[in-house]
Amino acid sequence: MRLRSVHKMDEIPEPQTDDTDAPYDMWTLQAAGPEPMEVQVFINGVPLVIELDTRASISIIGEDKFNIMFPGAQLEH
Repeated sequence: MRLRSVHKMDEIPEPQTDDTDAPYDMWTLQAAGPEPMEVQVFINGVPLVIELDTRASISIIGEDKFNIMFPGAQLEH
């Protein structure tokens, strides 16, 4: 039998009924274990510390942080 990590959800968000521009709901999971591993990467020459997640197919940052770190760059929607 293979052991697996167990994740817990902090809370279940209430469904939103208002119209927003966000096409996706975001859920936050926390591992019940050690602190996450972080690595420094360089994006367009800008150093950025991110959480290393080997199971994620993409990594995201908030739009506010993006605008601060990459002024003048355009987001693709």
